[in-house]
Amino acid sequence: MTADQAWDQLRYLARLLRARQPIPDELADFIADAIEATEGKNIEATKKGKAFTDELELTARNRRKIEIPLRDLGVEHDFGDDPSENAFASRMANSYQVGETTIRNRLDELDEERRKEAAELSKYD
Repeated sequence: MTADQAWDQLRYLARLLRARQPIPDELADFIADAIEATEGKNIEATKKGKAFTDELELTARNRRKIEIPLRDLGVEHDFGDDPSENAFASRMANSYQVGETTIRNRLDELDEERRKEAAELSKYD
């Protein structure tokens, strides 16, 4: 399903809701599946909105994923001499030819990975 088709489904749902009409089973399943899939993800509440739009197929998924190794990014971040997070994001964005937001998102992924590793290791203490 394309994003345009997904929006068509949501517009159709809105019309049915406004008219207080029953929702067809397929449309109800489409929305319920997206909600349940989002709830089943182990993510922060602040990221659930994005996950929900992904499940509704409203987000582009055909973008090329830039491979930025988290370990390399972590080493650069931890041992680089950038004066600020902004300078680091700018330098790495130029290096990988991506936007600064992409670098910040990858840093968030790195932080999450490190938290999981620390939690796993603390089980053995």
